[in-house]
Amino acid sequence: MFNDIVIINNFYKSYYSWNDFLLFFNHSLTIERTENSPKSHAPKTIGHVNFWHDLTFTIDNLTDAYFNNLTELTKTLELITGRACVGKFAAISLTTIEPTTGIHSDPVNVGYLSCIGEVEWRVYLDEEVKTYRLLEGDIIFIPANITHEVMSKTPRAAISFMFGQA
Repeated sequence: MFNDIVIINNFYKSYYSWNDFLLFFNHSLTIERTENSPKSHAPKTIGHVNFWHDLTFTIDNLTDAYFNNLTELTKTLELITGRACVGKFAAISLTTIEPTTGIHSDPVNVGYLSCIGEVEWRVYLDEEVKTYRLLEGDIIFIPANITHEVMSKTPRAAISFMFGQA
């Protein structure tokens, strides 16, 4: 699956709500970072919340306590991809006027589940730029080292799953 970009529309119908993300946000602000905490290059980090901009952030260490059926969803994605999930985090933009990710590539395969709002992915393949618009419940799979950027079209919340090599 990770040789190509794959989108599955309406992949997940049991959407997580703003309340799920905001309760976890509040909880994650209070968690003390340790040497085992995920590393972040965000300009500012409080607890397990990484602020990339004022109103755009990621949250490490998602749990079933805040996201019902997350373990089952992760197992389903591992079966689909044939690869182990090596991490997952929430990606939240409360505005459409801040940049989100910027142009980058990830060293691992990524599955991005759009939970709330609308987001646009631009994928850079040689001289070609492909654009994908994701709505709530859609998921996109991007192979490792593929250059891309994510832009919010509305306030949005998503879960990014990272998958290891086969």
